[in-house]
Amino acid sequence: MSASTSLLFALPTFMASIFQCSLAVLAASIYYGRQILVAAGWPSSSEKAPTVDDSDSFPRVMLPREIVFDETARNALNILDENYAQRPMQQKLRTKQTPLDGDIEAPPFVDETDSSSCSSDSESSQDSLKNKKQQASIFSAKHGSENGPLIAQALRTLRSAGNQDRLTLTCTGYKGGLVKDQVNQDRGMVVCPLLPFEKRSTEDPDNNVTMLVGVLDGHGSLGHKCADFCRKELELDIPTHMQRLISEAEKTGGMDSLSPKVVARELERIVQDVDERIPYYWGRDGGSTMSMVLQLGEWIYLINTGDSQSFIGAFIESSQESLVLRVTQRHEPTLPQEVKRIHQAGASISPDGNYVIYNHVNEQHGLAMTRSLGDHLAPGVIPTPSITFASKHALVQQALQQSGQQSTNMESDAAKVSLFAVAVSDGILDVLDEPKGSTSGPVEIAHVMGNAFFGQRREREHALVATRNYIDVCAERWYMQHDGQYRDDIVVAASKIL
Repeated sequence: MSASTSLLFALPTFMASIFQCSLAVLAASIYYGRQILVAAGWPSSSEKAPTVDDSDSFPRVMLPREIVFDETARNALNILDENYAQRPMQQKLRTKQTPLDGDIEAPPFVDETDSSSCSSDSESSQDSLKNKKQQASIFSAKHGSENGPLIAQALRTLRSAGNQDRLTLTCTGYKGGLVKDQVNQDRGMVVCPLLPFEKRSTEDPDNNVTMLVGVLDGHGSLGHKCADFCRKELELDIPTHMQRLISEAEKTGGMDSLSPKVVARELERIVQDVDERIPYYWGRDGGSTMSMVLQLGEWIYLINTGDSQSFIGAFIESSQESLVLRVTQRHEPTLPQEVKRIHQAGASISPDGNYVIYNHVNEQHGLAMTRSLGDHLAPGVIPTPSITFASKHALVQQALQQSGQQSTNMESDAAKVSLFAVAVSDGILDVLDEPKGSTSGPVEIAHVMGNAFFGQRREREHALVATRNYIDVCAERWYMQHDGQYRDDIVVAASKIL
């Protein structure tokens, strides 16, 4: 028998041996990999796996759903808008969603818009509302009068963007050209709990809650790349650094012993480090704002770079009134301290005071803010955030004082006030129905979100729908102000403060 013939007969045996070894390696990898995950806190097979209908199964990181081009989210919001107020009373009182026997067919959506112009995707408010309700009514009639499954399916579709307690939604703007070619440069996020393995105190479970609400608004040709990069990095870096600080503080007295000034300095370093890691071309040809609210137990932090804005609001139960307690400073070329730094760096301010003007490669550039992440070619434009902080106790007392309902009973006082955090981009701020330069803060937004989270209206309108409807109002204002030729991107991120 020749050598080639021997090899031919031996080949099947050799391949069978290789296959058996591969199976053994795979089995060992699965077994030991699972043991490592269980040791790290992953649920074992004996523990109940989360289902889509569990109240705790919402994602830790919520990202905005798009209300214009995301047809699935748009349909779900329309269904929620139509059916939420008519749901049975016993369902209103339930904390868990109605279990589904199976998936429900997505409702048909007739898109009559023309993608060749901006005016095609903007109708009057009444026509838009009529169309939304008509679409939802057709779908409801097709599937019967029982709205419980419809609501449950809509909430399940939207769970990645939020629930009645926290949420984030976005709307793509229009900057010219075809509607289908528009790029949304805004980003948002709600991270709760901030620390992946957060443990609640049995004595005071709300005293060590951690949560992050934030928005980023990109600008420039690569602004969307810059904003997306910064959001992902902040989502990872802030929990990592905060966990380290909390672990160190627990050695001396727990989270309550963690100095807010130490946290503020660490947050400043985190933001500056993220700015330094932005890829070269993204940071050269793009930039992004950043505005966030961070909760670490009793302390609330507001962090802002650029002209987006975050604020802490309060809802007064007795009067159904919403207040703005603390709000971040927008970094615009009208602030004297910002203008001084810009001039010292060699740039200038436009005559109308709206832009930082600088030259690069014989081209003149303008930037509508004095601080940002990225924009590395703009002299004097820095990433350093403005950071303020306050305790929940101080915020409650401020709310009671502003509303004229202060008393001496601490427990009674706290029950009267509900706190919430909101972050928005200038797609909302620049069309607020408030006087230009108002010092009262974004009262209009506070009124919408306060009622959505805590007001009597929440029994009739889900918070996601209330937010979507308000974004629609702001988009309509852009359309009216610019004759359909321009609309800025819009993003909202908001959460109750526990």
